[in-house]
Amino acid sequence: MGSVRSGDDHIEGPEELFDCPSLGKRLNFIKFLPIHSEEKKDRMNSTNSNHLLWYCVHTRSRHEDVVYQRLSAKNIHAFLPKMEVWSTRKDRRKKIQKALFSGYLFVHENLNPHTHLEILKTPGLAKILGNENGPQPVPDIQIESIQKIMSGKNAVSAFPYLKEGQRIRVVDGPLKGCEGFLLKKQAEKEKLIISVDLLKRSVSIEIEGASIEAVI
Repeated sequence: MGSVRSGDDHIEGPEELFDCPSLGKRLNFIKFLPIHSEEKKDRMNSTNSNHLLWYCVHTRSRHEDVVYQRLSAKNIHAFLPKMEVWSTRKDRRKKIQKALFSGYLFVHENLNPHTHLEILKTPGLAKILGNENGPQPVPDIQIESIQKIMSGKNAVSAFPYLKEGQRIRVVDGPLKGCEGFLLKKQAEKEKLIISVDLLKRSVSIEIEGASIEAVI
């Protein structure tokens, strides 16, 4: 950048003239140089630093709870949906809490390089689901739908992944806003199937008496 001299001295480089009456004289200022593309990129990354997305993480066998606790200890927002099932132990029969998606849970984070590494360093965690381009986020509506049915009193169960069929949205009742696929098991009963596309897993919940509409 060129130098600046006071008074009527020659000013080298680009310049812009500003009037400053309070100082009783005119001051010369050098114009700001254009921001280079790398600087723009850094500023954009800084602006989006609080943009949180959902990601699905794969754990070692039966390590869902351990990984959840360790992620939480790092102040990483983790979500481990569970369902109530009967224990398979022969000596006593009771209901227990089991991971809804065996071997998987979710994190809600801005996956910057630091957070990405902290997640991968968690003992018991295998990987973050994605493709050749890196981790892929799970749509908010899929997580929100699972959270909503988990907070209700209806029975929730794991279900084979479904991709084909009519997509629907619940428009009334406690599950209002949930989106998924409609399965008619019997004429008098209906089930809402909510799929996590990236995970290739689904959950089902009875929606008998709920109002639904097609998602266009």
